[in-house]
This record gives sequence, structure tokens and C-alpha cells, in this order.
Amino acid sequence: MKKRIEHLLAGRFCYQAPPLLFSEKNLEISLAAGETRKGEVYFGAEDNRKIRGYITTGDRRIMPDITEFSGTTIRLPYEVNAEGLSPGETRNTFLCFTTSVGEAFLPVSLTVTADGTAAEYPGIHTMEDFRDLAREDFREAYRFFTGSGFPAFLKKQAKSDMGMYQGFSTNPVTYQHLEEYLIANGLKEKVTIQVPEETKNHFSVHESVSETLRIYRSGWGHLRLDVRPKGDFLEVEKRVITDEDFIGSSYVLTYVIRREKLGNNNSCGEIRLVSPYEEKTIRIVASRAARIQVSIRTEEKKLWLGLMKDYVEYLCGGSDFSTWAGSSHFYLNRLKESGFVYPEYRLYEAYVLHTEGKNIEAGEILDSFQEKSFSPDEQDLAGAWLYLCYKTGMIREKEGVVNRLRDYSYQSPGSFLLFYLLMDLDIHLKEDKRKVLQKLEDIYYAGCFSPVLYFTAWKMIKKDMTLFRRVSPFFVQVFLFAGRRGLLDPELAMRLSYLSGYEKTFEEGLYRALVMGYEAYPEDDALEMLCRYIMRGNPRKMEYFRWYSLAVRQGIRLTRLYEYYMETLDISYHQDMPKALMMYFSYNNNNLGDRRKAFLYANVLAGRDRFPEEYESYREAMQEFTLRKLKEGRINEDYASLYQEFIHPPLERDKAASLASLL
Repeated sequence: MKKRIEHLLAGRFCYQAPPLLFSEKNLEISLAAGETRKGEVYFGAEDNRKIRGYITTGDRRIMPDITEFSGTTIRLPYEVNAEGLSPGETRNTFLCFTTSVGEAFLPVSLTVTADGTAAEYPGIHTMEDFRDLAREDFREAYRFFTGSGFPAFLKKQAKSDMGMYQGFSTNPVTYQHLEEYLIANGLKEKVTIQVPEETKNHFSVHESVSETLRIYRSGWGHLRLDVRPKGDFLEVEKRVITDEDFIGSSYVLTYVIRREKLGNNNSCGEIRLVSPYEEKTIRIVASRAARIQVSIRTEEKKLWLGLMKDYVEYLCGGSDFSTWAGSSHFYLNRLKESGFVYPEYRLYEAYVLHTEGKNIEAGEILDSFQEKSFSPDEQDLAGAWLYLCYKTGMIREKEGVVNRLRDYSYQSPGSFLLFYLLMDLDIHLKEDKRKVLQKLEDIYYAGCFSPVLYFTAWKMIKKDMTLFRRVSPFFVQVFLFAGRRGLLDPELAMRLSYLSGYEKTFEEGLYRALVMGYEAYPEDDALEMLCRYIMRGNPRKMEYFRWYSLAVRQGIRLTRLYEYYMETLDISYHQDMPKALMMYFSYNNNNLGDRRKAFLYANVLAGRDRFPEEYESYREAMQEFTLRKLKEGRINEDYASLYQEFIHPPLERDKAASLASLL
């Protein structure tokens, strides 16, 4: 009431109140004598604004479960009592709704039957009969489904699931419960919708115009579509569409484009159609001018990406505050000029203004949302608005804001934005760092891959390294982000190397994170752990030779390091071999293939002047290998150099024949 008085004092009057819309035009209830039944009805304002008020009843036999309400779309459970009434008796009454937008009456008709709903439908003997009734008259099927006779009918069926029925018939029962029950029993398919046009363009709009959008549905059954327009210039005829609104399989939705609310360039909006099973989005582009040949969707994504990249750059210290604020205003102005006057962009502008100390200008933007009713899927926006109202001084009671943000975050567990805002205000949450880090990881697994999420986690583990106690896909992404941004810390890089030793399998992401850590801070221990981790996967890939080579030259000792060095070495050209490797294979060359063994021996042979001792240690093995390969007829540059060294003019006929074929 206080807020209403303030609006009146400020000269803000509402001359025309929208009508109330009900999910049912009247309640027709049929039940047996002495029976008590529950049901529900939905109602709200036509323009989806937030309303409040109270409910009274014209007859004590129908009682609403709530007497006061506040919200946009309100669910009203009610209970009907037929005790003391005789079969055939009828009562006509009403429910009175006294609301902030006016008063409305919902007619109620109560009919008492002889022995329950089963007696009203003597022709229904099987589930297929019940399905046919639902197809012909869904409302009558609903009456049968919610009546006292349905359980008895269900028990007579050869295949029936009483547990399923009890689950779907838990009060309050809606048409959607019956729809789900029929689908679960395989009696029908889900009702889906199709919209032929994903984008509707309206150019050269000289006055406000009314346009239409055709919607098609499949099959039969209950359907409820919530119509959610987005864009100040868009108004829709109906906010809720049900199966009763369809003519055959189609419905024509009327929407209005308000010319006075169009920008100088293209204005972009959306009409979202949301059902329990799917969501369709139709993009609406309108302009006072002629068609502008530009990809609207690409332009919006490009500008939004620029905003986010600059913000992340600022967070990571890549730019100063004035540079970030200036670029943010540039992108936001471009979005306005292109017609993208969406709530998320306006709230972001209010945030930038607040950080610049311009709380009055930020407050003007926030004040424009005072009358907006945020839908359930706009909790991010509702939370951001509430947070900014507190930050700019429009709301001074911090505890209430924190509690509301906590509720929003609980209802949207995958929202990083809501949790990010809550972290800034909730002192108790800040104290439990381990809980915060676990929540950030849960948000990542819920599908959030925001760079700001990674940066927030990185700041926490950099400040307190004990929080980083295990390797997970989330922490791998955090390290990859830090590596790309040049934020890596030597202690954390070494800790990642240490923890990688506990991993049982090879993952490409962790490998890239270990590489980034070593390249930023090249320590022998980190190189050793990198090679150990590589050996858990496919260690014979040629790209890993770089690390094996470094490890050999650094004198790191690892099982099979020299073998993997040789197996990944490019043997298409000759190169000097490390002395330690030649010494190793003089005693352990059984694991090498013939091709690489020939390469090794050819290199030993080429370096015999520099390493005479190593040459002598190999000499006997090289001679035996050369004679054996001569008989097998092997030949390439490495084999040829061995033959020239160890094969003399043959005195035996078989050696001469082998040599002749090779020559």
C-alpha cells in the first residue's frame, strides 16, 4: 500500500486495469454424495503483471486453500465437500477474487451423482475406451479420472499400475496430470508444436500494426502454451494458449508492433512459446526504415561477445578500469542502436554506471523495472536487479536482499550469476571457502562454462592453495583458463603436477594443463610428472618426443623413457644421439624394433670417432644384427651403412647371393 501511495503522489496513475484470466471459465464439478474432492485453478492478469488480493467463496461447500495471494500466475487449490447432499442435487455458487486490478467472479456448478463417476460412464470398460473418451472430450475424461469410481475401474484392467495412478492423481490434480498419465500408459503421444517461421521481419513500419503468427500442434490431448514476449515494442493478444483455443490443428496468435517504441534502426524482440515438453522461439525484427541487409543474430552475438571479452580482460588485469568502462559503453550503445534493448543489456549498463559512481543514472534504469514481473525463467534478471538496487542505495535492507538471492540461487542451482552476486553480499558464505568452491564446481557440471566462473575459482585457490586437493575436469578447465591468460602461479603449477600422479587414466585436457604449467615454470620435477602422465595414455605418439627428449637431456630417470624416446624419434634423417641413450641401449636393446635398432646402430657407427668406447661396446651386437638382416634382405640407408662396415667380399656362395640381390 505504501508503494501504491508513493506512485500516486508521484503522479503515476493507472487508468485502465487489465482483466483477470482464468484457466477455466467456470468450474463444473460432479461428485458422489458424501464425497470430498480437491482441484485447482490458475489465474492472473492479462498483461502478466504482478497482482495481489484475497479470495472469498459464495458457499462453504467449496473452500479455497488460500485466502490471500500475490504473484503473476497464481495456483489456487480448492476443496469441494458433498456431505449432506442428496443424489441429483445441484448447487450453483461462485468464487470472488478481489485484486489490485479489480474484482472478478468465477462461477462454480456442483452436481451430486448417485454412486460416483463410474456410474456416469457405463460404456467405459477398457483403457482404450478411456483413451477414446479423452480424445472425444478431455474434460469428461478428467472428471472420470478424478472421480471416486476410477480406482475401481482401474482394478478391473488386466494390465494396470495403481502406483502410477496414485502418483498422477495426488491432489491437486490438473489436466496436465491426466495428459501425463495417458502418455505414461502408452495411450497417446506428447502434443508438440510447430511454427513455420523462426524469424518474422517487419520493415517500413509507419504506424502500429497488428500481425499474426500461425502455430500448429500435433495429435490430440491437453496443451498449455505460455506466451512470453520479449521487447518493449511487442504486445501479444494472449499470454496463455490451451488446446481449446486451437481450431483443428492450428491457432493464429495476434501480436502488435508499437511504432512509437521502435528505435532508429532495427528493433529485435522474441516471442517464446513454452509448453511442458518444449520451447519455441520466434525472432521478431521490426524497423521504421526499409530493410537493412545485416545479420541481426550475428550482430548481437558479436557485440555481446565483445562486452564479455572486455570484462574478462579487465578482471584478469589486461586493461584498466577506464578502458573497460569506455569499451562497455561503446558496445552497449551499439546494441541500443541495433534495437537490442533487452533487460539483460540494460541491467549490465546499470552495473557499469554503478562502478563508475553514477548511481543516479543507474537508478533511473533500475526504476524502469519497478513494474516488471519477472517470469520463473528470468530469475537471473530478478536477482541482478535486486542486487543492483541494493548496491545503488535504492534498497537499504541488506538481509532481505541476501535472503531473496539465496532463494533464487536455490531454485536455479545452475545459475552462476545468482551465486556470484550472493557471494558478494553473504558474509557467512564467504567464510566457508570450501563450500563455495564446491558450489562453483557443481555449477560447472550443470553446464556453465563462463570465463568469470573459472577466474573466480582461480582467485580462490591462488589465495588458499590448500583448497586445491584433487584433479577434476573443473579444475583442469580452471588451469587452462589461467594458462591462456598468463595467470599461472609456480606453486599451483607444481601442485597440479604433483596431483596428476594420482590420476589413473590419461585425459587430453590435463595433459595440456601440465604442458602450460611446465612452459611457464620449467622445473625438472614438473617435466618428470609430465612424462609420467603421458605414459598413462598412448605414449608412442610422435608429438610426445619433445618431452622425452627434454627428459633425457635433463638426466631424468624413468622406466621405459629411452624406449619411448626411440619409438617417437623421427628417423627420416640422421641426428646426434645423447651419450646416455647410447650407453643405455648397449645393454637394453631387446625392446627396439629392427627399423629403429638399425637407426641406432647407424648413429653409433657414424659417431665412433667421438665415442670410441660406446662403439666397441656395440660392435659385436651390430655385426650379428647386420649378418642376420643381410639374410632377410633388408635395405635402406641405415642398413646400407652397416653392410658397408661389416660385410666384406663374400667367400661363401649364399652370402654372395644375398649381397648381390641387395646391390
